[in-house]
Amino acid sequence: MASRRPLLLTLTIFVITAIIVTLPAFSGNFLKLTMDGGIHLSRLESVFGAFSVGKLPPLVNFIGLGDHVNAFNGMYPWFSTALFFTLPRLILGSPMQSMFVGYVLLNLVTMLNAYLLVKELSSDNIVRIFSAIFYGVNAYHLTLLFSREALGEAVAYTFAPLVMLGCLRIWSGKNKGPVYLAIGMGMIANSHVISLFLICLLLIVIEFTRIFFKKVNLIEIKRFLISGLIAALISCYSLLNIVKIASTNKMFTPTKGLAPVIPSKMVSAVLDNSIQDDRYIFNIGLVGLILIIFLCVELFKKDKIGNWVPWTVFAVILFICTTSWLQLENTRLKDSVFGNIQFLGRISALIVLLITIAITIYLEEQKVHKKYILLIISFLLILMGVDSILQFHLKKNDDPIRFYVKSDENFVRIAHDQIHGLRDYTLVDKNNNNILYTEANTGIKNYSGTSNSATFEVKAKEKITTVPINTYKNVDYHLYVDGKKKKFQSDKKILTINLKKGNHKIKLVSKARYSEYISMFVSCVSLIGCGLFIILIEPRKH
Repeated sequence: MASRRPLLLTLTIFVITAIIVTLPAFSGNFLKLTMDGGIHLSRLESVFGAFSVGKLPPLVNFIGLGDHVNAFNGMYPWFSTALFFTLPRLILGSPMQSMFVGYVLLNLVTMLNAYLLVKELSSDNIVRIFSAIFYGVNAYHLTLLFSREALGEAVAYTFAPLVMLGCLRIWSGKNKGPVYLAIGMGMIANSHVISLFLICLLLIVIEFTRIFFKKVNLIEIKRFLISGLIAALISCYSLLNIVKIASTNKMFTPTKGLAPVIPSKMVSAVLDNSIQDDRYIFNIGLVGLILIIFLCVELFKKDKIGNWVPWTVFAVILFICTTSWLQLENTRLKDSVFGNIQFLGRISALIVLLITIAITIYLEEQKVHKKYILLIISFLLILMGVDSILQFHLKKNDDPIRFYVKSDENFVRIAHDQIHGLRDYTLVDKNNNNILYTEANTGIKNYSGTSNSATFEVKAKEKITTVPINTYKNVDYHLYVDGKKKKFQSDKKILTINLKKGNHKIKLVSKARYSEYISMFVSCVSLIGCGLFIILIEPRKH
């Protein structure tokens, strides 16, 4: 029992920290959301509606998002996000309570995953706790959660430590490495595609560096391949949906860009302890900035050189790349695949991950004795985190697009009524990229959406009636006109129906295919199997 006390104490610290950091976002009995937050409310409502009747959601969304039935469910992975926010709602019933519990769980799991990573690097529990709290409570993570409400990115951030843990164990020849890596990569793929792209780029750079220094062997390559296969199984539901939609439909894609962090504005934001949702000031917080400067200084001390150095060098290089110093937004990279990153501040997630690894190894190698300083810094991190969230939370109408969710009814209403995201993943003309639903000859009235259907009214003036509703290939639809099932021209990109002139009530239904249930089964079994393998299989001695 005595051997379990440090673990229980550590878990208690993380639980309390997760609750303390979440509470400010709900102070005043409301939750402040940005445009992205409103979009995620619509997505979560769609997934919950399907889960509540024991079904998978269709690949298209009938709730909110401008009421054009865009393919959000198919193109934007929701699997990981649902674990934190939808499952609690199925248990609690209340949307607001489930959001609070979801945020607490997300903060808790983020710190626990970081703890698993740094446990591999340090034998000192105080160092581990400090590093895990830094990873979980730094300004960039709080920006993702509470000012941007980029839930997909936030969940990807949660599982990034498992990716590096898996890599470290593979490189050192320990077992379970491929499984940790697979869970991390699979859950990131189930969360956010751009985050998956970024973490893959990091791994590619690290592996090529290892190849350059002749540290790679066939066993390592084999383990990475095994991990990739398992990750593909864990994420097969999300990835197959994306392939299914993207391969057969031409859709609107966000404008490419590499908007940089402006150092002068970023430093000002750091000093103001701000997590405002402004891409030009994304930052890792005062403690993060001090840590990266400290590690940079230590690079020039020969007696301090150790295994922490390459991680610091990578972090510094990425930090410089995020800023306007390099003017990357004015290069050809902007129009390449890298332009999908959109704003360079997103790389801060990788910078924080690398700093966490670097400072943990540094503290382990240098055998710092004044550990109470780390506890003080951890406490300050939490206080600064609470203050930054409160600053943002209490600032009213700081942007034209803001939602203030005050009750369960308010949550559902905003999810159904908010119009943002109306262009994302919508169908476009192959020749001129015009959004097709804007060319419809008939408008709709009295729109009402559920998790798998939409009902609305039209006043037909022409026999061939086109309605501003997207209809995708590889998605099954059923159409009802005035209560009777009716065929429609499924080869068209927007809903096209032969109607008599006059008023009609239309119902459009879509359901998940059997193939989607099979791929979801594979994803769930693979994830659960990996979790059981890590918990139940005893590690071999080395």
